[in-house]
Amino acid sequence: MRLGHLLILSGFLLAFIALLLIPILAMISGETSLSFGGCIVILFFPICFGVGEKPLLLILAAMLLAIVLMILSYFILRPQRGAAE
Repeated sequence: MRLGHLLILSGFLLAFIALLLIPILAMISGETSLSFGGCIVILFFPICFGVGEKPLLLILAAMLLAIVLMILSYFILRPQRGAAE
């Protein structure tokens, strides 16, 4: 049980460090054009954002990815929900 929690925590930490490294390395290399987008889903309400040269494209990509992940999680969890009934 503790190993699973440690692996989940280390995965979140690794993803957070990777997100911080992207803009830091871009500033060090002198690259001034940086674009990113994201989507935070709270229950059924997506909050999407995009910053950079083409923010609308980034927002649409983040929303599409969020929808795909919601549909995928539905199909993965569907057999478990059927067994509980």
